[in-house]
Amino acid sequence: IGFNGGNSTQAYEYQPFSQNPRISLLPKMGLGNGIEGRFYFTIDEELEPGACVNKELDPNLPDRLPLHTSTDYILMLGGQELNFTGPCLTEESIITCRFDVLKVKGRMMTPNIGACITPAVMYEGYVDFTVTVDDKTFWYSQSPESRKEFDVWVKEQEVVEELPIERKPEDPHTLTIEWQADDLTWDDDVHVSISLWGYSEKLDVYPSLTFLADDLTWDDDVHVSISLWGYSEKLDVYPSLTFLVELQTNLENNGKYELDLNSLPQLPALDNYEFTFGFIGINITGEQWSQTLWSKPTPLGWYMRPYWIKEYGHNWSERFCRNWFNRESELDRFAITVFRCPCTMTQSERDRGRFAPDLQCNVIDKKCDTLHHGALHCVRTARPSIGGSGQTCCYDDYGELLQTADTMYGGRPSRAFVYGKHPFKQRVMVPTLSYWLYDIMPFFYCCKWAPGQENSKTCQMMNYWRTSQDCSSYQTPGVATVYGDPHILTFDRYNYTFNGKGEFVLVHTDNPVHKLDIHGRFEQMPNLNGTHLTAVAIRDNISSIVEFRLRPVAARWDFQLYLFGDKEMYYFWQPDMRSIQMKGVMLYQPAGIRNMSHIIAMFDSGAGVEIMVSPVGSLLLNVYLPNTFINNTIGLLGKYTRDMNDDLELPDGRPGPRPGSSLTIHDLHDNFANHYRLKETLTPVIGQSLFWHNPVDHSDYDDVKFEPKWDITPEDLDKHPDVNKVCSDSQACIYDYMVTGDSGYAGQTKKDEAAAELIYRELTDTVIRCPALPKPKNGRKSENRYWPGTIVRFSCDEGYRLVGYEVRRCREDGLWSWGVDPECIKDVSYKLTLGGIFIGVILPVIIIIVLFVVCWRRERKARAGYYPTPDKDYEISAVKTEEPSDSFLHSGADESHSKEGTGSDDTATPAKVAMV
Repeated sequence: IGFNGGNSTQAYEYQPFSQNPRISLLPKMGLGNGIEGRFYFTIDEELEPGACVNKELDPNLPDRLPLHTSTDYILMLGGQELNFTGPCLTEESIITCRFDVLKVKGRMMTPNIGACITPAVMYEGYVDFTVTVDDKTFWYSQSPESRKEFDVWVKEQEVVEELPIERKPEDPHTLTIEWQADDLTWDDDVHVSISLWGYSEKLDVYPSLTFLADDLTWDDDVHVSISLWGYSEKLDVYPSLTFLVELQTNLENNGKYELDLNSLPQLPALDNYEFTFGFIGINITGEQWSQTLWSKPTPLGWYMRPYWIKEYGHNWSERFCRNWFNRESELDRFAITVFRCPCTMTQSERDRGRFAPDLQCNVIDKKCDTLHHGALHCVRTARPSIGGSGQTCCYDDYGELLQTADTMYGGRPSRAFVYGKHPFKQRVMVPTLSYWLYDIMPFFYCCKWAPGQENSKTCQMMNYWRTSQDCSSYQTPGVATVYGDPHILTFDRYNYTFNGKGEFVLVHTDNPVHKLDIHGRFEQMPNLNGTHLTAVAIRDNISSIVEFRLRPVAARWDFQLYLFGDKEMYYFWQPDMRSIQMKGVMLYQPAGIRNMSHIIAMFDSGAGVEIMVSPVGSLLLNVYLPNTFINNTIGLLGKYTRDMNDDLELPDGRPGPRPGSSLTIHDLHDNFANHYRLKETLTPVIGQSLFWHNPVDHSDYDDVKFEPKWDITPEDLDKHPDVNKVCSDSQACIYDYMVTGDSGYAGQTKKDEAAAELIYRELTDTVIRCPALPKPKNGRKSENRYWPGTIVRFSCDEGYRLVGYEVRRCREDGLWSWGVDPECIKDVSYKLTLGGIFIGVILPVIIIIVLFVVCWRRERKARAGYYPTPDKDYEISAVKTEEPSDSFLHSGADESHSKEGTGSDDTATPAKVAMV
């Protein structure tokens, strides 16, 4: 018994009844809607039965039967009801649900359906979900950051995000909380409670000895103290949500409540009050079995401020910031491990191996005001660095980098990666929550909540550890493309055509730093003598093996691609599901794509693989490799050396055919490309196929003897007189027109070729930018641009004076003209500084000069007194009689005595001099 499995590509056999005598039991089983013999099936991308399986019917059934769940992804905070179908249940069944390592009790809903309330798994990605007897299915846990819409939201968002201060009469007095009432229950009679939760991570997890008691005894002889100590290890190192307070209870479930901010409920006593952010949760009042609807992460200053003042004083924000600053100073310098920001928004959009759009602040969603006010678009590193850190780069409406040197809203590196890091569930590694704790909340209490904001001392402390990294060290990736019938554009821009049939190595790298394999499958187009790319498989170091397959035409009514990760099928089920995290890789579906026709795989090494389904039904592939792969790649996409001449190197290291116009498609096929053909068994150097051959074997794809159309003849051109109109001078377009006879297919090839060249030009255009030039504290800059020729003038706010160079110019070599960094100081300080300079430098010089003059004059006067020598030019015109002074007489007498000896009666008579 069975039926078509959907998409005209699969079949479904209903076990354990098909081709078995127990088929006679079907009329008594099923119980669809409680009716015997009725069975329900969901027929979609995956077929799911609605009836349970009684394992007692067939002891040979495997122990791990598949489970089918009511949803395929759910919020990692938990609190949501998950229904499942698998084992048959009774009223007496004891049901245990296990999510990864966390166990919760389940309950029976019907004999076919069980349910459990999900716990907080603190995980981003797929986790094992087992029920009762270790049955298994995959269940995707989505972090709050990758979930665009929440079940609970606050209308007055500015109230919870702005500086929490004493409320004024003109301030809002209510906080409007809204929620999706039907997501909680359909029963109109039940009431709900609104609660507040805080998030924390224990920082001290080191095992320790704990002092318990002293002076149990005292020995008078030896005088020693005997103490009692206990050994403990903090077992609760699992980051957790802590219930803080019930904001309101027993409310009608009408989806809206206005919380009075002037009469908030009292917070119970806590061990500490350092909960800076958390969530608003809504659940059914008085029900032990209840779902919980969650808000997005929410700063708690609007509620916790009175308690922070009571515990830490009015400088609570500075205390939080200083504690954070001191902790950061003791940790590793993670910023050197993250990728540097691209210089322009265009570069950031093209670097599809290292950067993905911020899911909140981007050109489509535009939710930038809270953290990146003034930004048009932000990107984030797709994968964590070696230490588990991340990078955020933001761009203004000019497409230029927005830096913390100019505004506190610039992009910053982050200690915690927004999507978490394996093994998750540990501090600094929890998706979204660790990121908020270590990187977002410091922005609030150091900058946004600080008096003076970006001019405050605490915001400068924040910028010390979280300053934007300029693009002075950024290097664009190399790009290679496969498109059309197929045509290959190598990393070094050699364009050739290859029409092999089978599985081939596109890129192979094996060195101590990188181990990357990208394999491509080429299949023959129906009724044509040509092939096209239909599948790609990738593995980077120890990452999951990711495989993309082009669906058959009949199966493209919903999704365009099959997506496999380690032989499990994955989907982007909902429009707001933009990313999937796997081991070593992030899969990203760009905004606006709803049918899985465009997916980007981003790996830990920085390599990126972009898969698109073209309108004519072929795969278009772009591979992005950072510069660390230079001189380390081989394969159909060429040896990446920035020299086209060695692109066609063979797997054993021998040089292949030399690229040139004289090289034919036949020569390329036989003397180069066929050497990279993959087999089911291991092949030296290139390895073996990464593809999952289910349900078709490798041999069904591999055809060594396939002969494509080698050359274009004049007769072929005569059959299509419009070829010049369709293709112009594109040789790839002309070839595809001749092979397919389809002008639409050929025209698409021309477009894909032009798009590939545009990507290359945008990545290789010379972009020169000067390093970050911070504006002075309490000052302004005339320009936030960093391109050559930009002249920046500095000025200060009112009440401040500028010290340093007022004007700087960005030179053509990417360096600023020389100058002392400007500084804005208060007028009073400026005057005191000048006074200090006067007192410390000029006044001593004046004193020295005065002393010199005084000494010189005294010396001159003294010489004039001892050796009176009137100037010969003077004329004696009058006589003035001067009586000698007593001192002069005494000194003269003493001198006379000393010369003539004692006892002499002679007296020296002073001369009378009359001078004019």
